[in-house]
Amino acid sequence: MTAPLFVPRAVPGDLAPFVQALWYLHAPPQRRFEKILPSPRAHLIVNLSDPYRQLARGAMATGVKLAGPFFAGVQTQYLVNENPIELRMLVAQFTADGVGIFARAQPGDLVDAVLPAEPLVPGVDALAARGRRSDDVEGLLDDLVGLLRMRRNRARDIAARQGREARGKAG
Repeated sequence: MTAPLFVPRAVPGDLAPFVQALWYLHAPPQRRFEKILPSPRAHLIVNLSDPYRQLARGAMATGVKLAGPFFAGVQTQYLVNENPIELRMLVAQFTADGVGIFARAQPGDLVDAVLPAEPLVPGVDALAARGRRSDDVEGLLDDLVGLLRMRRNRARDIAARQGREARGKAG
Protein backbone atom coordinates (compact mmCIF):
# COMPACT_ATOMS: atom_id res chain seq x y z
CA MET A 1 0.00 0.00 0.00
CA THR A 2 1.13 3.54 -0.66
CA ALA A 3 0.90 6.40 1.83
CA PRO A 4 -2.41 6.77 3.70
CA LEU A 5 -4.98 8.72 1.74
CA PHE A 6 -7.88 10.65 3.29
CA VAL A 7 -10.03 12.61 0.83
CA PRO A 8 -12.88 14.65 2.32
CA ARG A 9 -15.65 15.84 0.01
CA ALA A 10 -17.66 18.98 0.63
CA VAL A 11 -21.29 18.01 1.11
CA PRO A 12 -23.38 19.42 -1.77
CA GLY A 13 -25.94 21.99 -0.66
CA ASP A 14 -28.94 19.84 -1.59
CA LEU A 15 -27.69 17.06 0.71
CA ALA A 16 -26.40 19.30 3.54
CA PRO A 17 -29.59 19.17 5.64
CA PHE A 18 -29.18 15.38 5.81
CA VAL A 19 -25.49 14.57 5.35
CA GLN A 20 -22.86 15.99 7.68
CA ALA A 21 -19.69 14.67 6.03
CA LEU A 22 -18.44 12.59 3.10
CA TRP A 23 -15.00 11.05 2.72
CA TYR A 24 -12.78 8.37 1.22
CA LEU A 25 -10.11 6.62 3.28
CA HIS A 26 -7.35 4.25 2.22
CA ALA A 27 -4.90 3.48 5.02
CA PRO A 28 -3.58 0.77 7.27
CA PRO A 29 -5.56 0.52 10.50
CA GLN A 30 -3.96 2.10 13.55
CA ARG A 31 -4.48 -1.21 15.34
CA ARG A 32 -5.91 -4.63 14.54
CA PHE A 33 -8.57 -4.44 17.26
CA GLU A 34 -10.42 -1.17 17.74
CA LYS A 35 -12.79 -0.03 20.45
CA ILE A 36 -15.28 2.39 18.93
CA LEU A 37 -16.89 4.67 21.47
CA PRO A 38 -20.63 5.45 21.48
CA SER A 39 -21.57 7.89 18.75
CA PRO A 40 -24.60 10.12 18.17
CA ARG A 41 -24.13 9.92 14.39
CA ALA A 42 -25.12 7.25 11.89
CA HIS A 43 -22.80 6.24 9.04
CA LEU A 44 -23.06 4.49 5.71
CA ILE A 45 -19.72 2.72 5.27
CA VAL A 46 -19.02 1.45 1.77
CA ASN A 47 -16.34 -1.08 2.61
CA LEU A 48 -13.97 -1.58 -0.33
CA SER A 49 -11.50 -3.77 1.57
CA ASP A 50 -11.58 -7.16 3.26
CA PRO A 51 -14.30 -7.84 5.83
CA TYR A 52 -14.44 -6.34 9.29
CA ARG A 53 -15.53 -8.40 12.25
CA GLN A 54 -17.60 -6.89 15.02
CA LEU A 55 -16.50 -8.81 18.10
CA ALA A 56 -18.57 -7.14 20.81
CA ARG A 57 -21.22 -4.55 21.58
CA GLY A 58 -20.66 -3.39 25.11
CA ALA A 59 -20.12 -6.49 27.27
CA MET A 60 -21.95 -8.78 24.80
CA ALA A 61 -19.97 -10.84 22.27
CA THR A 62 -21.37 -10.55 18.75
CA GLY A 63 -18.98 -12.15 16.23
CA VAL A 64 -20.62 -10.44 13.24
CA LYS A 65 -18.74 -10.46 9.92
CA LEU A 66 -19.20 -7.27 7.87
CA ALA A 67 -18.09 -8.23 4.36
CA GLY A 68 -19.61 -5.48 2.24
CA PRO A 69 -21.13 -2.06 2.77
CA PHE A 70 -22.70 -1.62 6.17
CA PHE A 71 -24.89 0.88 7.96
CA ALA A 72 -23.97 1.85 11.51
CA GLY A 73 -26.77 3.58 13.36
CA VAL A 74 -26.42 5.79 16.40
CA GLN A 75 -24.45 3.77 18.96
CA THR A 76 -25.22 3.99 22.68
CA GLN A 77 -22.62 1.34 23.61
CA TYR A 78 -19.02 0.84 22.59
CA LEU A 79 -18.17 -1.63 19.83
CA VAL A 80 -15.07 -3.78 19.47
CA ASN A 81 -14.07 -4.46 15.87
CA GLU A 82 -11.32 -6.45 14.24
CA ASN A 83 -10.10 -4.38 11.30
CA PRO A 84 -8.95 -5.73 7.94
CA ILE A 85 -5.25 -5.43 7.12
CA GLU A 86 -6.01 -2.43 4.94
CA LEU A 87 -8.86 0.07 5.30
CA ARG A 88 -10.44 1.29 2.10
CA MET A 89 -13.87 2.88 2.28
CA LEU A 90 -16.31 5.58 1.26
CA VAL A 91 -18.27 7.08 4.15
CA ALA A 92 -21.38 9.23 4.50
CA GLN A 93 -22.02 10.59 7.98
CA PHE A 94 -25.66 11.56 8.47
CA THR A 95 -27.31 14.33 10.43
CA ALA A 96 -30.03 13.31 12.87
CA ASP A 97 -32.65 14.03 10.18
CA GLY A 98 -30.71 12.23 7.46
CA VAL A 99 -30.95 8.65 8.66
CA GLY A 100 -34.63 8.32 7.83
CA ILE A 101 -34.17 9.98 4.44
CA PHE A 102 -31.54 7.57 3.14
CA ALA A 103 -32.19 4.30 4.96
CA ARG A 104 -35.29 2.17 4.45
CA ALA A 105 -35.91 2.10 8.20
CA GLN A 106 -37.10 4.27 11.03
CA PRO A 107 -34.16 5.98 12.77
CA GLY A 108 -35.14 4.42 16.11
CA ASP A 109 -34.86 0.94 14.59
CA LEU A 110 -31.21 1.64 13.72
CA VAL A 111 -30.04 2.64 17.21
CA ASP A 112 -27.22 0.28 18.24
CA ALA A 113 -27.48 -1.48 14.87
CA VAL A 114 -24.65 -2.35 12.50
CA LEU A 115 -26.28 -3.99 9.49
CA PRO A 116 -25.59 -4.90 5.88
CA ALA A 117 -26.38 -1.72 3.95
CA GLU A 118 -28.00 -3.00 0.74
CA PRO A 119 -31.46 -3.72 2.25
CA LEU A 120 -31.42 -0.23 3.79
CA VAL A 121 -29.76 1.72 0.96
CA PRO A 122 -30.47 -0.12 -2.31
CA GLY A 123 -27.73 0.32 -4.87
CA VAL A 124 -24.85 0.48 -2.40
CA ASP A 125 -23.61 -3.05 -3.19
CA ALA A 126 -23.24 -2.07 -6.86
CA LEU A 127 -21.30 1.05 -5.79
CA ALA A 128 -18.99 -1.14 -3.68
CA ALA A 129 -18.43 -3.55 -6.58
CA ARG A 130 -17.43 -0.65 -8.84
CA GLY A 131 -15.29 0.82 -6.09
CA ARG A 132 -13.28 -2.35 -5.57
CA ARG A 133 -12.25 -2.19 -9.24
CA SER A 134 -11.49 1.54 -9.34
CA ASP A 135 -8.74 3.84 -8.11
CA ASP A 136 -10.65 6.96 -9.21
CA VAL A 137 -11.30 8.46 -5.77
CA GLU A 138 -13.13 11.55 -7.06
CA GLY A 139 -15.29 9.38 -9.33
CA LEU A 140 -16.15 7.09 -6.41
CA LEU A 141 -17.13 10.08 -4.27
CA ASP A 142 -19.24 11.36 -7.19
CA ASP A 143 -20.95 7.95 -7.31
CA LEU A 144 -21.63 8.07 -3.55
CA VAL A 145 -23.19 11.53 -3.91
CA GLY A 146 -25.26 10.24 -6.85
CA LEU A 147 -26.53 7.30 -4.80
CA LEU A 148 -27.47 9.59 -1.91
CA ARG A 149 -29.29 11.96 -4.27
CA MET A 150 -31.20 9.07 -5.79
CA ARG A 151 -32.27 7.85 -2.32
CA ARG A 152 -33.22 11.40 -1.26
CA ASN A 153 -35.32 11.91 -4.39
CA ARG A 154 -37.05 8.57 -3.83
CA ALA A 155 -37.87 9.52 -0.24
CA ARG A 156 -39.22 12.87 -1.43
CA ASP A 157 -41.39 11.18 -4.08
CA ILE A 158 -42.81 8.75 -1.53
CA ALA A 159 -43.61 11.57 0.90
CA ALA A 160 -45.35 13.56 -1.87
CA ARG A 161 -47.43 10.52 -2.88
CA GLN A 162 -48.42 9.86 0.72
CA GLY A 163 -49.42 13.53 1.09
CA ARG A 164 -51.61 13.32 -2.03
CA GLU A 165 -53.22 10.12 -0.78
CA ALA A 166 -53.90 11.65 2.63
CA ARG A 167 -55.47 14.74 1.05
CA GLY A 168 -57.58 12.49 -1.20
CA LYS A 169 -58.92 10.56 1.79
CA ALA A 170 -59.68 13.77 3.68
CA GLY A 171 -61.54 15.29 0.72
